[in-house]
Amino acid sequence: MMKDCIDYSKGCEACQRHGPIQQAPSVPMNPVVKPWPFRGWAMIYPASSKQHCFIIVATDYFTKWVEAKPVKSTTSQEIITFIEEHIIQRKMLEKNPKQWQEKLSETLWAYRTSKREATGMTPYALTYGHDTILPIEIAV
Repeated sequence: MMKDCIDYSKGCEACQRHGPIQQAPSVPMNPVVKPWPFRGWAMIYPASSKQHCFIIVATDYFTKWVEAKPVKSTTSQEIITFIEEHIIQRKMLEKNPKQWQEKLSETLWAYRTSKREATGMTPYALTYGHDTILPIEIAV
């Protein structure tokens, strides 16, 4: 009888909706260590709730330097173009700025010039070998 109840609940839509949530077993986290800058990158492209569907984000494992680009689709050609323009050529392109896209450069600047707890330095300093000099720090 127990087997019949289990089999029934597996096929019951209400039982599936209101049953306990299945969790994947946890696994220990391992740090990703790279020997020098730009040796390894982590990339994500999370969906957005606005008209722009995605933003591709790449992080250098060593310096924690971030590159990001808004895209309307995540085709392999979009990813290749992103890597060519933002990682290989290392330049930013501005195309059709809208809402959050307008602030992307400032957001990346803020991230790159903020100290990381893991390294005790900014991604900018790790990448270029010195800290930034902000306009407000320059005496006229």
